[in-house]
Amino acid sequence: MRFIVLAFFLTAVPLSAQAQPRPGATHALAGNWAFETDAATERRCTITGEATLTPARPDNYTVRLSTLEQCASGETWRSLQDCTAVHSQGSLRLSCTIVRVQPSNYAPDDFALRVVSADAMQGELVSTWNAPARWRRTRPDLVS
Repeated sequence: MRFIVLAFFLTAVPLSAQAQPRPGATHALAGNWAFETDAATERRCTITGEATLTPARPDNYTVRLSTLEQCASGETWRSLQDCTAVHSQGSLRLSCTIVRVQPSNYAPDDFALRVVSADAMQGELVSTWNAPARWRRTRPDLVS
């Protein structure tokens, strides 16, 4: 009996370890993400939002980005952006175009990120202003 339990345990552990996405693996970053930037500019603006990374070619993604920029002055912008992303050597580079924005004076939000783990990325917003940015994987709600 001990042998059966031990054999099951030894085979189950490697299988569960293989189920976790690995940074650098092809399309390991696909899925839903939430992100935020630090406050930047003299107006103390931040950007928060959600992104969905969908596999394209190997190590490439199409990205749908939904953002909310808020400034200490009370100014806000909401945008929807389409992006392309390239994953190479532990880094992810997003280049975006505006699909829709409210109000209209807004530039695309590009990002240069470093993959920290399968569930986290850090780097910088690279746009009309730059700011440190953090991305974390989100999980869909489970329905019972």
